[in-house]
Amino acid sequence: AFERGDAVQALALLETSLEMFREIGDPEGTALVLMRLGWLERSQGHGATETKRFMEGMAIARERRLSSLIAWTQLGQGAVALDRGNVADAARAWRESLALAAGVQDHVATATILDWSAHLAFAGNAAAGARVIGAVCALRDTLEVPKQASMRASHERLYDALQATLGTGEYTSHVRSGADLSLDAAIAEANEILSLAMSRAQAESPIGVHEASRSAQPGSPTKAPAGLSSREVEVLRLVAQGYSDQDIATALFISRRTASTHVQHIFNKLGVSSRAAAAAWAVHNGLA
Repeated sequence: AFERGDAVQALALLETSLEMFREIGDPEGTALVLMRLGWLERSQGHGATETKRFMEGMAIARERRLSSLIAWTQLGQGAVALDRGNVADAARAWRESLALAAGVQDHVATATILDWSAHLAFAGNAAAGARVIGAVCALRDTLEVPKQASMRASHERLYDALQATLGTGEYTSHVRSGADLSLDAAIAEANEILSLAMSRAQAESPIGVHEASRSAQPGSPTKAPAGLSSREVEVLRLVAQGYSDQDIATALFISRRTASTHVQHIFNKLGVSSRAAAAAWAVHNGLA
């Protein structure tokens, strides 16, 4: 429905599908629909709703070890991060997303992630971005996979911006050379773009703590529900984004063991036994 331009019908159909998957207890179907809802709502400018969809879907996908679904959902989280000007989180999300998609040979996801990586190619490496675009166009032609409507407008703006930066002739030349790249070479180009973008963003913000982990400020007068401490709220927000215990430790500059202890305390206080359930609780209570 959305490909035909009917976003309202697409949203209604996805909401119905989500309700059905929840009723029959199908976590994989639930996570898939949540991911698609996140992308659709992002394209329609629905604000915070898209983030909640991605967070809940990611928690389920990670718990079930659904690599392709993790890759697609993390791609969406990176797009939302970029929408909000958080380049480091976008680059970090897309780098992991690209590795997962390539690892399970999901070529459609890989092509889409490569396309998005070029959005971060303005830090002195616009030529690399144009080459990645050329590689993606060739890969899509081979796979006979069109660009999804929910992503089309963003990519068209990117192409116009890169062409304006490089000039039409140079842009066209790099796109053509990119079309001759192997998939591995295109992935290497994209990873270089993402690494450079992440390192530059972190240099501008040396602390490097993710936005989600900063959102609960120490000393805030607002009392968290379920008896959670301010630190546990920080950890819960990261759990809801699909972070592993090691990811949480890295983001908050604590040991993995401490992160695991926080997660277990959160489970105990919420009366849940899984990360997906904790993420759902966080979304329901406005903490994610």
